[in-house]
Amino acid sequence: MRKIEKEMYMMLLQLREGHDLPKRGWNRQNTEITVETNYDRDSKGAKDIEVRLHGNHIATIEVDSETAYRDVLKIRDTGWQTPTTKSRLNAILDLVDYFAGIFQEKGEWFIQTAQEPTEPRLTKEWKGGNEWNVLSMKECPDSSFETLAAASGK
Repeated sequence: MRKIEKEMYMMLLQLREGHDLPKRGWNRQNTEITVETNYDRDSKGAKDIEVRLHGNHIATIEVDSETAYRDVLKIRDTGWQTPTTKSRLNAILDLVDYFAGIFQEKGEWFIQTAQEPTEPRLTKEWKGGNEWNVLSMKECPDSSFETLAAASGK
């Protein structure tokens, strides 16, 4: 994991645990983290932690204080299947710990996950530009957050 990803990982971990974002926000080189209160969900303390790479929204962690550590993670490549995008997404996947990862084989991206370390990993082809709800491994071709929320049962 690169130094910037370690810093991003630590900030995301603190935000998941309920700490506030620094007043100046968090922005390192080409990566930015923002936090938005999500009033659409019923839970008190619901917030969306968003990660941007070069201004492109690559990940959202929906944190619900009432169901701690049952977050919903939505990731996407925003059409940029670069080594940096893949590396940032893998660092975020490490944080949420669904035994997931993105890898590349013969130029094609794949996403792999399992709910438990003893389960066989489920591998699916990554289709560029689409969002994935990692918890349920649902692909959302229209990239709408409403579809993702419905797919995850929220």
